[in-house]
Amino acid sequence: MRKKLNKKLCMDDIYEICILTHGNNRKKAHLYQLTFDEDERISTNALWVFISTYRTTSGSMPSTMT
Repeated sequence: MRKKLNKKLCMDDIYEICILTHGNNRKKAHLYQLTFDEDERISTNALWVFISTYRTTSGSMPSTMT
């Protein structure tokens, strides 16, 4: 997953990671740990995936995140 997050992501990449982590707490935990990666691109991309995961599962962003 780290290798995929180390490049510029398109929406297809983000959705692929969302599908990969859906229902898999171990992979979600790994993605969460990557939000603290020393490589800024990896940590930022991991956060984008988390935001996208929330949007695809809830349908909208909470008002505090818009």
